[in-house]
Amino acid sequence: MFIKFNFYDSIKYVIDSLYIENKIDHESVIIIPAFNKGIEDILKLKSLYINKFVLISKDKIDFKNNDDKIDVIYIQSNFKNEELFLMANDVKEEYPNSFILDLSSNQIYERYIAKGLCKDIYSSYKSIEKIYVPYVYGGLYNAIYKFFNLMTDIKVVLIDYQKEELKPEIDYDEIIDSSVNINDTNNIIIII
Repeated sequence: MFIKFNFYDSIKYVIDSLYIENKIDHESVIIIPAFNKGIEDILKLKSLYINKFVLISKDKIDFKNNDDKIDVIYIQSNFKNEELFLMANDVKEEYPNSFILDLSSNQIYERYIAKGLCKDIYSSYKSIEKIYVPYVYGGLYNAIYKFFNLMTDIKVVLIDYQKEELKPEIDYDEIIDSSVNINDTNNIIIII
């Protein structure tokens, strides 16, 4: 069974929470290390806020260039993904009132996933054997793995979209390449 993860709502929740917690305000620059998957949702979300968004990407992003509240900084496509985060830190130094929205290690993001998506899967699908989760923005995978590793015997399989060596602190039951065909009988496949 395929389940579409609502990336748009999850990022909106994080930004709204950052406002509530006074970690950002209307003048804050939001810096996002962005991957190809989910970029449309980030661009749609931009219209809800008056903040300037700075996207750091290796992938070409199509958007209206006449929006002065959004900048895209490209790094070379052959650089490791880690360079996105290093560049985000460099950009943060240029803007005193800025926040890096890192969806690979954001507790608000992971909490949103655990309370929503994970609980829905847990309560609705009792006979599943494995959950296949794309590793694009690491927080999605981390939240699902922590929840199901703690609560069940269901195996969580990491689908590696990044095609580079994973950090040693990332736990997983199994890892597969993104080109592998997955049998969705008795399994759940999360898509962004």
